[in-house]
Amino acid sequence: MGLRLDYPFELKSLKLSQDLAPVKFKLKSEDCVLGIGLTSRCNFNCPFCYYHDNQEITDLKSDLPLEILAQILKALFPLRAISFALEGEPFCYPHFFEALDLAKEATQEIRLCTNASLLTIKNQERLKDYPISQIALSIDGTDETSYAFMHQGGSFKRFLSNAKALSVNFGEQVILSSLLCEQNLTSILELPKLAYRLGIKTLNFTQFRPHKNALLRGIREASAKKLIETLEALKLKGQEFNLEMYFDGYAKDPLLNAWILKEKALHQVPKDDLFCPMPWFYTSILSNGTLFPCCGDFKPEPIKEYTFEGIFEHEYLTRLRSLIFQGEIPKACLECSHGSIKFCP
Repeated sequence: MGLRLDYPFELKSLKLSQDLAPVKFKLKSEDCVLGIGLTSRCNFNCPFCYYHDNQEITDLKSDLPLEILAQILKALFPLRAISFALEGEPFCYPHFFEALDLAKEATQEIRLCTNASLLTIKNQERLKDYPISQIALSIDGTDETSYAFMHQGGSFKRFLSNAKALSVNFGEQVILSSLLCEQNLTSILELPKLAYRLGIKTLNFTQFRPHKNALLRGIREASAKKLIETLEALKLKGQEFNLEMYFDGYAKDPLLNAWILKEKALHQVPKDDLFCPMPWFYTSILSNGTLFPCCGDFKPEPIKEYTFEGIFEHEYLTRLRSLIFQGEIPKACLECSHGSIKFCP
């Protein structure tokens, strides 16, 4: 497992702040969400992984020092939410529950994204001591064969056992999260039925973001036509099992963009609502201490000081706000897959 080194966009691709009209907007910490990559370690070797796309770099593992995390959360208190959902598997972080202790003091809402492999009954019991609002379980194959291919190093039986226990212990806070790529579209059609069996009521699907190592390992982006056919089939299955389902997808393909706009209209989202609010309330910090802005295709940048201003008023975010506010939407934003649309029920 290596680390991602190549990014299609970076800070210098955005206009300089002095060339942009300032956006008069007073940020409040209680309105902000902070994503945190505690570690780059993972016990899986998934071929599609966005954060680990360089197999030649195998020794660049990093853990966010606990003292730095404490400094960050103290400076940003109180936050609307903290999301441990970046880079590696959060349960591989050596001080995971100490990190939760710190987060508990900084926010009333903690979100997790995990492959579920280390969510033993003991760990699930410990999680009950924290204000967990969401646990997203990554699953990209719905039988032993497809799961083994998409989650190399994982066990499908263990996933099912842990997910079932989580749905009992945490109810509607548990969701299933799946990538959609050419290789798993057939398998993923069974996910609504599997969710129903597990007692999980919400599914989130994300379109695969192509990157070098995933392509080398045989993962391909599905065509817009095939993707839409799959989403429409999933919608019918979601209605059958009374599930809520969401989709994060690129709008750069005209066919897919038309489908997204149609689904927005069906759910009373204004057709012309293209304004992205994310740079105003969300950013993230990786385990090496760099800032990873709202879009995953931007190259991370150093943080000068771990303060509210140093993080949420970082040059990345101020430039993005000004550009979006003036209608000069950067290419990275036009190709972004953030901003889930609800497509079922």
